[in-house]
Amino acid sequence: HHHHHHHHHHRSFQLHLQSAQPNNENQHQKHQNKATRTKMTTINSLDQFLEFLAEDERIVVIKYYASWCKSCHKFGVKYNQLAHEHADQIQIVDDDDNSNENENKNMDSKKEIVVSKGKVRFAQIEYGANMRLCRTFNIKKLPYIQIYKAPVGKLSEFVCGPKFFEERLTSRLDHYLTCNDDQLKFERDLDEGEVLVKDTLMEEVEKKNLSMGDIHSSESN
Repeated sequence: HHHHHHHHHHRSFQLHLQSAQPNNENQHQKHQNKATRTKMTTINSLDQFLEFLAEDERIVVIKYYASWCKSCHKFGVKYNQLAHEHADQIQIVDDDDNSNENENKNMDSKKEIVVSKGKVRFAQIEYGANMRLCRTFNIKKLPYIQIYKAPVGKLSEFVCGPKFFEERLTSRLDHYLTCNDDQLKFERDLDEGEVLVKDTLMEEVEKKNLSMGDIHSSESN
């Protein structure tokens, strides 16, 4: 990667969360520190959740955890390593365009530059701060994982203790990364096969087989 400065201006709600306190010392450190970091989005509302899912068509992994949950901490270490391997690497830099507008200095004077683009986007949702959201998804055990991809939809969701990290999350993600959208839809439908009426599943499978030859042409967008 030749340090392409992708100015995607990713809807930067996660940035706002991080730099909300107008702490000058903190600002100064960030100013000094041009270190690259792994992009990890913190989601704190349903709007942010939806916005995150819709941002682009890469695979998305979302971790549900609680600050008080011990196995979540162990899981978190592995999760951050996984993100480090697959996610965007970013730098937070001063946005010179806005330096003259003092009013919004804290919000707008920082911007994210993607130093190297990853194949997967990662987020985290803290249970205690987002109980309604978690109840909406009927999440009862932590740590919990959801994997999505636009425009396929949800690929899978599962409870994932740290012991099962490689078996449940890493292996699944590695596999998903080898699939195109048609294959992912096919797999997802197989997972939900028990729920679907057999006839509709057969119809899906036949449609899929017909379009298997066209996968590459339909994917090159």
